[in-house]
Amino acid sequence: MQEHRGIFHPSYNKRIIFFVITDGFLFLLSILISFSIRLGVMHLGSYINEIILFFTTVALYKFIAMFFCRAYSITWKYFSMKDAVKIVLAITIAQIIASLILFFGFFKGTYIIVPRSLFFLDYFLTLFFIIGFRVIKRTYVLYFRRGGSNTNNIIVYGAGDGGEQIIRDMLRENSVLRPVAIIDDDKEKTHSLIHGIVVEGTLERIEYIAEKHNVDTVIIAIPSMGKKRLQEVYDYLQNVNIKKIKILPPADEILNEQVTLKSLKDLDIMDLVGRETVDIDVEIIIKYLKNKTILITGAGGSIGSELVNQIARYEVKRIIALDIDETELFCLKNRISEKYNMEIMIYLADIRDEYEIEKLFNTMKIDIVFHAAALKHVPICEDFPLEAVKTNILGTNNLIKHSYSRVERFIFISTDKAVNPSSVMGGTKRICEYLIKNISGKKTIYSAVRFGNVLGSRGSVIPIFKNQIERGGPLTVTNPEMRRYFMTIPEAVILIIEAGGGSTGGEIFILDMGESVLIREVAERMISMYGYEVGKDIEIVYTGIRPGEKLVEELLTDEEGTEESRFEKIFKAKSVHNIPSTNELINSFSNIADNKAIISLLEKYIPTFKNEKK
Repeated sequence: MQEHRGIFHPSYNKRIIFFVITDGFLFLLSILISFSIRLGVMHLGSYINEIILFFTTVALYKFIAMFFCRAYSITWKYFSMKDAVKIVLAITIAQIIASLILFFGFFKGTYIIVPRSLFFLDYFLTLFFIIGFRVIKRTYVLYFRRGGSNTNNIIVYGAGDGGEQIIRDMLRENSVLRPVAIIDDDKEKTHSLIHGIVVEGTLERIEYIAEKHNVDTVIIAIPSMGKKRLQEVYDYLQNVNIKKIKILPPADEILNEQVTLKSLKDLDIMDLVGRETVDIDVEIIIKYLKNKTILITGAGGSIGSELVNQIARYEVKRIIALDIDETELFCLKNRISEKYNMEIMIYLADIRDEYEIEKLFNTMKIDIVFHAAALKHVPICEDFPLEAVKTNILGTNNLIKHSYSRVERFIFISTDKAVNPSSVMGGTKRICEYLIKNISGKKTIYSAVRFGNVLGSRGSVIPIFKNQIERGGPLTVTNPEMRRYFMTIPEAVILIIEAGGGSTGGEIFILDMGESVLIREVAERMISMYGYEVGKDIEIVYTGIRPGEKLVEELLTDEEGTEESRFEKIFKAKSVHNIPSTNELINSFSNIADNKAIISLLEKYIPTFKNEKK
């Protein structure tokens, strides 16, 4: 049953009626005060006819101008400087037209003899009353009708643009989050005001400020804050017993999107571990993606789905999302359609299926390919090496072959496990890099992007640790000295997109992953973030290194060096010679069905391949 709204429930029509009635009263009040100031209160009765004519004429044109400038479409809580300018424009136009008509008698019967100063008095008083009334009402809506017993007092960390936008949105949206204080690292901002909220000091005063305002939640509203500083802030807040921390995503994730309450998320381990954010060359991305048809393989996976998500921002003509997982494709299509108000084309196919891949390229005019489809799980590929070869090598070759001379760019997603590979998965990815190098310099620009672990992907340590913590532990780590490079999925994807646009052909780009991180420390920090104590509440158990795993991953082979690319934090591996031909590689891996023979082939073609399993 539909809820009964009641006569006083706000609506568009009721708001217009209310505005018209109150503005009419204010127009009359302005005229009466103007006549009183200029001619004296005692003489108002002598000018009753002039007052009536003045009011009816001026008010009529003011209403017409206000409607024409859409001044009555503004809601109280969204009234801003831009809306005030609309009202000034409307009243100015109306006052000029009405004054000319009344003073010079352009229409029969409108001529009146009054001092010209009345027009100026009425003009300024009208603006004062109309704008002042709206400001007072907006203040009342924001500060006296919001919140209640369920409001949560908030300290906003950051007195810059991010903090201002978040505070404005909290006040405007009548949120249960109520900003009561601001802190900032810049001492010069102390005692300044943002939307009526005081900047009360720096981080060092947070304990006193939190106790003063009864606050247990902090919003970190500095998208440009680096990982190292964020870790320091997190540790400081933990030490003063502030456990609830919300944060704005990094600047390279927000891009040009407006910061709102919906942008906020709970601080998690992925915000604390990984590479520092970098400046992105958005212009080059827009230049090569705009109005293009983009094929993304493995679109249902972690990297593939984020590629779809980010590429959808750049006014592309069409996105074709290819995967073999129909459930992930269905969910992806719904997410993107809701978020960007655009349709993506899903294509259910296996990249191994040459007939389907050929049909796709024959029927669709594809401009750019991002190839993320692969078998990536190291232990599974060790157990089923033939499947890894079919997907990672032969499937990739299908795409490379059918992209030739048809697409502008082909970007292959590689991995640090391709460097001095010790696993079948890494070995197959290394062979794929060979295929990319062999076809470089042709009509299509081919390149590869190599990077390390991404946080939060399916099968990565983060969701595994999360599930183990929720079950009460223990957390399993293979070795206390196991180290990995980490990067968040959005960080990796935006760099992949940027590198793809700067390729001239045949490059293997290497993303700067920052410093490697001990997996043990990640586990310890995650346990702490959930409010538990390591060893007391949840144990960490060491299980031993699995087949194909390395203690420390590498990003370069011994024979490779790096050279700078045109992009910050993206490097290029120097050329490696004596790569087997594509025909030799594909023929060798296509005509083999023995798992042990696959290991021998990888050893034959990759001098640095070392694998225990034969």
